[in-house]
Amino acid sequence: MKSAPTLTVRQLPCVDTGESTFTDVTVTIDINENDGDTVTVRGTYTYFDGGSTATLVPVSGGTISGDSILITGSGAVTFTLTLSNDNYDDTIEVAATATDSEGTDSDWMTFLTDPCGVTPTTTTTLPNSLPTGTLTISCTPQMTTAATNISVSMKLVDDDNDDVVVDGLWFRRASISDPAIVTGDLTPQSGGTISGGAITVTGGAGTAVFSGVITVTDTSNVTVSVTLDDGTGTKNIADTNPCDGSPVFG
Repeated sequence: MKSAPTLTVRQLPCVDTGESTFTDVTVTIDINENDGDTVTVRGTYTYFDGGSTATLVPVSGGTISGDSILITGSGAVTFTLTLSNDNYDDTIEVAATATDSEGTDSDWMTFLTDPCGVTPTTTTTLPNSLPTGTLTISCTPQMTTAATNISVSMKLVDDDNDDVVVDGLWFRRASISDPAIVTGDLTPQSGGTISGGAITVTGGAGTAVFSGVITVTDTSNVTVSVTLDDGTGTKNIADTNPCDGSPVFG
């Protein structure tokens, strides 16, 4: 009694498409035909995880007819399929049929492309973005003394959303006859968590407010220097022309 042929698509290992523009992959199909009949073998493959389908290209093992191989009796036939470097981390499914006058049999197998189903573990370290912002300073002379009250507003932003520690100093020449520089600390007032002489602004954005008292009576400009520290780097912003309320961009 005659019977239909059977076939087996040989399993392929993982294929590394690498950086090549195209990679040809050989598919071998074993045919078992006990009656000595001529068997027509053809196949297809899907790629992009099943999103696209193409026809296997016949190569050897019998008589090539269009997209098929005709083989008489049992034996092995080979086809090729073509992958590109776009098939990185893809699942390829190969399906084939063998047909003679008694019937048809089919078989299929799947294989992977590099990295063979394993997700690469890479760590990318992005460069730190330093905080920046706008420094605004205003001065108010005390009515009963020669001192001057100073108010400092540091509106800042950190693109990495880091917490930023803000502190600062004021500078002024001692007197007209004494060019030495006198300095004083700014006193934290609001805008974040106050610790010592600094304000920590959380979440990468906010406004730190300081105050100070300038006790020297020289009429030269007062300079305020503010330091922004996000834990991975620092940036200094200074206003060298205070008491006019003009913002200085850093």
